[in-house]
Amino acid sequence: ANDLLAEAGMKVFDERVFADISKNWKRIKFSERFADSRNVNAPRQLFFWQKGRVFRYWLQGEGIKSEEHLYIHFRKRNYQMPPRLPGEDDAVIVAPGSLLVKKLPDGGPDRQTVCSLNPYRGRLFEAIECKTLCHIPGYIKK
Repeated sequence: ANDLLAEAGMKVFDERVFADISKNWKRIKFSERFADSRNVNAPRQLFFWQKGRVFRYWLQGEGIKSEEHLYIHFRKRNYQMPPRLPGEDDAVIVAPGSLLVKKLPDGGPDRQTVCSLNPYRGRLFEAIECKTLCHIPGYIKK
């Protein structure tokens, strides 16, 4: 509907304000429906909640980029409560298989933290994972 309104010259709100996390991968990444030219999955990225705000940090070249989301949606992932509740300065990190409570520096996570808490094992690994999962009836749904 937004496309029709935009083509008619009307102003429309067309931003995604939430992070929709895919259930189809072990690694935490945007769902296939959510990823587009504005929301590109980075090989090394980390999602977390801190002080009431949701962030995605990702490595780009030698730097670290970040963006804020209104909320994060975990589709059909069975997360348990962290072993302890977060303190005022803690972050809740969305990791594969668990929610982790950790202190992060004020400027956000460093390169090592991004890489270690949501590991990217390479395109070959993810292609094998996809090929395996695609053979399970009903596993990957769009």
